Amino acid sequence: VYNPYVFDTSDNDFSIVGKIVVSRPNASESTWVVGTVHQINWTPTGNFSNVIIEGSRNGFVDESQNYTINVSVPAGVSGVLQTYNWTIGDYISDTTRIRVSDKDRPSLVYNVSPANFTLKGNLTVTAPNTNVTWYVNENQFIEWNAEGTVGNVDIDLYENGAWYADVINNTTTGTTGKGVGSYNWTIPDIKGENFTIRVSDNGDPNNVLDYSDVYFHIRPRINV
Repeated sequence: VYNPYVFDTSDNDFSIVGKIVVSRPNASESTWVVGTVHQINWTPTGNFSNVIIEGSRNGFVDESQNYTINVSVPAGVSGVLQTYNWTIGDYISDTTRIRVSDKDRPSLVYNVSPANFTLKGNLTVTAPNTNVTWYVNENQFIEWNAEGTVGNVDIDLYENGAWYADVINNTTTGTTGKGVGSYNWTIPDIKGENFTIRVSDNGDPNNVLDYSDVYFHIRPRINV
């Protein structure tokens, strides 16, 4: 029987807060590349104003490895999927995760992407990259661009799509491991019409690499 005079009140205050679920990146995301754009998705539950988006190089095991992607983004409407387009910065790691937090209560309302994924650098061969002819014993610059801290690279010569010879191993990319790299190559005594150059990350050669787009030629020089 209802009796309004029989009651009790909880002894302490408590808070009712919202909830965030990060749905992308997820377990199907394997690798994102520095300089490309990818979507971070989350769904808020409850009404709160803004969220903080952060990344971690080690899955948030060590907070000192965190970095801020955006310090204040509108949280969005409760129950509606939200999207943030992230241009990937130089945060190379094999154990990356993303965290989205309520800006006002970051220690209470947050969610972390469910699985580690990889952020890797990117290489682009810029020279030779046209239908040029290089001659035996002359010096020519092999050039490339590294997005993200790629570090030292290996340079290989290919003919008709097959490996032909090493040019140099473990050479530097600029002074910091990123940006523009170049190698002054003395052309050896070989000849052929369908050569390409491959530049690859010395530490991850099967995943971070690029080939020149167009065949170039190496020919002997005849001096009269």
